[in-house]
Amino acid sequence: MKCDICTFDDNDPPLYGEILSSNGINVHYLCLLSSIIPQRCALNSGIKGFAFKDIKSYLPIIKNYSCYICKENSAAVTCALPNCNRRWHYKCGRKESCITQFIGIFNSYCDKHIPDSNLHKHKHPVYCPVCFETIQQYNPAHSIISKCCLEAHKYVDSPHVALEVVKKCGFVHSECIQRYVYNAGYFSKCVICCMKGMTINDYQNDMRLKGIFIPMKDAEWEKDEYFLNMTKNKCEDKNCPNPSISRNVWTCIVCGCYPRHLSCANVDNVEDYYCMLCIDQSFTQRVPFTSRYKKQF
Repeated sequence: MKCDICTFDDNDPPLYGEILSSNGINVHYLCLLSSIIPQRCALNSGIKGFAFKDIKSYLPIIKNYSCYICKENSAAVTCALPNCNRRWHYKCGRKESCITQFIGIFNSYCDKHIPDSNLHKHKHPVYCPVCFETIQQYNPAHSIISKCCLEAHKYVDSPHVALEVVKKCGFVHSECIQRYVYNAGYFSKCVICCMKGMTINDYQNDMRLKGIFIPMKDAEWEKDEYFLNMTKNKCEDKNCPNPSISRNVWTCIVCGCYPRHLSCANVDNVEDYYCMLCIDQSFTQRVPFTSRYKKQF
């Protein structure tokens, strides 16, 4: 399915946003957010606040704009710097050091006019601590470092050492951060430091200014009952008469595995339940402080 704005069919939601389809229109969400199309409706109207009539009226105009990177038409993003007439596809801009600030009025900047708020720049290749690949040449569009990392030296006993560590280990690929926040959503926070002196909201706004789109959604690990399945045990006894009942299901007191109903384990007390692997006394005797052994003292 091709995006009606950029005309590309790339399906990579973390980098370009999901493809949204409605009323005969198909668009990458980030192509829509970064484009010259105005957002004049409530978020529950049109496509995420963009009126259908506005999208349809701007598409013929956009098709006449040429991308300065790939030279093809349908370039919907324009540089916010006055007197700069450069236009580009959002996809091309991601690859060629352009950014869109996903905060405020969503300004976009070409590679020549991208603002650089970093106080430190790596002069030599550094390793990204997320993917462990090398970040070759410093570029504010691709070498992301958070404000909390830049100010971490203020909260440690050895500030000079902290600065050196930040210069070597504090930079992350923008694509790595973008993929991380796509999964983390509301819970996105710095992957490097403990963020002293900076709130999660401050961190996320700092990332938005540096061209990172943070979706307003729950983290992926909070969906599809992933967490619920971790906290709700089911009896694994093959002869269990009530496998759907999770009440009074306990795990082995030694290894914490093999959940069983106490009745299926043939014990009356949870502290007496040992799985078949741990029932070997040569192993359980290494755990002397269970209630069974406490009673002997």
